[in-house]
Amino acid sequence: MYTNGSKAENLVLDKLKEMLKKIGFKAWRKTQEYTLRVNLEKAGKDPLLNPRIYPTGEGFNDSWTKECFIVNCFARDYVPSVIDLLNRLDDLELDFPNIICMDNYNYEYTYLCHIYIPLKFVAVGKAYDLDWNYLEKVWLKIYELMKD
Repeated sequence: MYTNGSKAENLVLDKLKEMLKKIGFKAWRKTQEYTLRVNLEKAGKDPLLNPRIYPTGEGFNDSWTKECFIVNCFARDYVPSVIDLLNRLDDLELDFPNIICMDNYNYEYTYLCHIYIPLKFVAVGKAYDLDWNYLEKVWLKIYELMKD
């Protein structure tokens, strides 16, 4: 699941893409990329959210030791209304205390913040799968917080 380009990664990203579309996001993926491109209203409209699977989040923060999605949030330019939308994501932590939103306002590169979403797994027969119900609740809350 964490190997770039693996069947497992592709399956997870494709399933996430369909779930996000069902919620109301605009989501797509270029086949050579290891992330999704997710917009609130339409493709190309800021902010751009890029969820990607990681075996840990330690590359972002030493305390993020669990398997996770890291969602990088970008904008083409510094626009206060986009910053306001992303600042609303801080409330995500009220409903999901294991999720961390970290601001990283690097305006030169338009990288605004990232969200650490630890993965949860559920038993499916003798195997385990991602807890898609949990992920749907998280992304629905993200959508609600950002939607005007």
